[in-house]
Amino acid sequence: MNGTFRSPCSRKPSADFLMRTGTFVPVDAAATWRPLPERGVQAFADALNNSPVHHALFRWCASIGDGGMNPFHRSGFNRARKVRLLWQGGPDGAPTFPLEAVARIDLPDAYGAPVSHLQVSLEVLARFRHALGRTAPLPVARLHELVDALTATLVDDKVTGALAALAGVDLLVISQPLGLDFLSSTDMPDLLAGNGLTLVPDASTSRGANLLADPGVDQHDPGERRVLIDSWLQQISLDAGLPGMEKVLEQLHGTAPEQQPRRPRRTDAL
Repeated sequence: MNGTFRSPCSRKPSADFLMRTGTFVPVDAAATWRPLPERGVQAFADALNNSPVHHALFRWCASIGDGGMNPFHRSGFNRARKVRLLWQGGPDGAPTFPLEAVARIDLPDAYGAPVSHLQVSLEVLARFRHALGRTAPLPVARLHELVDALTATLVDDKVTGALAALAGVDLLVISQPLGLDFLSSTDMPDLLAGNGLTLVPDASTSRGANLLADPGVDQHDPGERRVLIDSWLQQISLDAGLPGMEKVLEQLHGTAPEQQPRRPRRTDAL
């Protein structure tokens, strides 16, 4: 994927990078005709404020200086059937928050017909260049931690429980995140420089990737989720002409190639 992108809010500067995941939640017939309940939306916000992505972003903010954060709260375009929750964090004195997360729930309007699914998305935006006046390569360890937290949040029991309550369905019918979009406002080799990756000469470049999740992976399981995220980071790196991510991940996890966790094969047997 080539080209630049703008922040979803046109009055804000371009993000250094953006990552987004999401899923669809089946909706009970009765829930298709009513607005999203306020208490249910607040329960979803409360769950996000105790989720893996909240804790990962809080740690990241602590690593870049003293400051604070605004937990997930309604901000921006909110309607009876559309919810936007915003998280912001960063050091004191910055002209804008270098880290933001946005969670969206959309119960699509279908004139004359009921809808069948909630559309749920969760994204993280980083604006270190504008907010802190400096750029630095993105460490693979930080990238892996953030992708893991983003994915783990949408399989977190409290988060999925809140979504199930909003949709009026059983928790068991909620699907796992379907994939990951990763976009950069700079060339990927610049974003990932200094991580032990080697640029292939004349390999062109990339500013992101749209990655699909293997439906056979149980994303609730940390080991299986790690294998999935490793494959995503390898694809991002190789699509940018940057071999070496496999070795970087082995060093990050402290494992040799033969020790890498393998995802167990599933069968249809009960």
